[in-house]
Amino acid sequence: MKLGLITDIHEQVEFLQIALDRFRHEQVDQVVVIGDVFETGEPISETCRLLAEARAIGVWGNHDYGLCCDPPEEIRVRFSASILGVMKSLRPRLEIDGCYFAHVEPWLDPEDIAEWKGDCPIKLNSGRYFVVVGALLEGRYAILDTDTSELVPFNEERLASS
Repeated sequence: MKLGLITDIHEQVEFLQIALDRFRHEQVDQVVVIGDVFETGEPISETCRLLAEARAIGVWGNHDYGLCCDPPEEIRVRFSASILGVMKSLRPRLEIDGCYFAHVEPWLDPEDIAEWKGDCPIKLNSGRYFVVVGALLEGRYAILDTDTSELVPFNEERLASS
C-alpha cells in the first residue's frame, strides 16, 4: 500500500495542493494527515476542502485539538459543518498496514495535550521505526510504500524561498 504522508500543514494550501498532485501522480492509495492542519483559520475552508476531496484520513495535532474533540459553541458557530466534519474525522492515533501514526511521540498520550534527515529515500528493514516527516508548511512530505518499505521524501523548498 502506498501512503502519502503530510504533517504540519498549518493551512499552507499551495504546498498542500502540490503534495496532493504528487500523490495522485504517484498513485498513492491513502493520504494520511499527521496533525496540525489548523493555523489561523483564514484558509481552513480551502485546506479542509482539499483534504476531503483527497479522502484523507489521519490524526490531530496540538493545533487541531479544539476543532476535533467536542468543540464549544463559539467554535461551532465560527466554522462551517464541512470544516468541522473534516477536523472531527481526525483521531488521536491511527494504524494502517502495520504503521502507527500520531502527532506526538508514541509513548505520549495524544489526547493529553531513527536519525533520518529526510533528504533521500530509505529502505526500512523489518522492525519498528520512529520516523518524523518534515513539515508541509516548509514544503516537505513523503510517500511510504508499505509493501516495499521504501520511504521517499519530497522537498518543495524552492517555492518557499521564492
